[in-house]
Amino acid sequence: MVVVTTIDHPSRIHQVRFIKHPTYPSTDDLIFIAAEDRKISVYELRHHQVEVTADQPTPDEGDEEPKLTSHYVLVAELIGHENRVKAIDELPLCIPSSPNNNEITTKILASCSSDGKIHIYDLSLLPAPCPATSSSDDLVTKLEPIGAYDTKGTRLTCLTLASGDVTLPGPPIRAGHGGSANKREDEEGEERESDGNGSDVEEEGER
Repeated sequence: MVVVTTIDHPSRIHQVRFIKHPTYPSTDDLIFIAAEDRKISVYELRHHQVEVTADQPTPDEGDEEPKLTSHYVLVAELIGHENRVKAIDELPLCIPSSPNNNEITTKILASCSSDGKIHIYDLSLLPAPCPATSSSDDLVTKLEPIGAYDTKGTRLTCLTLASGDVTLPGPPIRAGHGGSANKREDEEGEERESDGNGSDVEEEGER
């Protein structure tokens, strides 16, 4: 194993997640770090061409392409917590939009903290990835949560997001993968159970 690059995060780390940008899924994974500094830091991979110094030979025509070095750059911070962030989880989300009921696909990230709060962030609000060889390393986007739940002092240590369908007026909101299939299986199971109960009643009536 070879170390490709390292991240020198300034605070004690509690959890790390590799997540694709919901709007640009073909780009490299972003790294999300939940830590003692009360926020989730988002790092993006950048590549830089190795500079040839005066004492190094210049590549001849036909030689291999110039080598690239890789490192992660801080591009965003998910803020709002008042204490250490202990855990994070992400989930794809499909939301119907009016008037044509076209689906909006995004990802949400949930975080829990020792402040007793759970925050929800919309990852589609993250900045667009910079070109792979961009040298702009100083712009950091701050994202506020789009929703929050206060457990009133509970010391939260972990959380998990689950997929499924939300039953509301209008088209369903689907979260995760296979939510609709799971719902259909539940309905079919209820139908089979209902049929079985009906048969038992008829048999008892005949006896």
